[in-house]
Amino acid sequence: MIAYADGGPKSPSDIFVGLDQDGYQAIVKSVRACETKHGYNKCSYADIKTKTEDTFCTGYDYSVYGQH
Repeated sequence: MIAYADGGPKSPSDIFVGLDQDGYQAIVKSVRACETKHGYNKCSYADIKTKTEDTFCTGYDYSVYGQH
């Protein structure tokens, strides 16, 4: 999931990604990372549902797994 400071991101460093097989935990991770920088209760997350209700995915990052 993706979280960002309320008012929208001003730079790429204002976008926080949470990864987890559990969609709720992915939200929690991304929001906590954002709140670490911007403060408690000052962040929102992208509430995007798919037809299978899985969390939002922007694609596959091969570099995460050491593949090229």
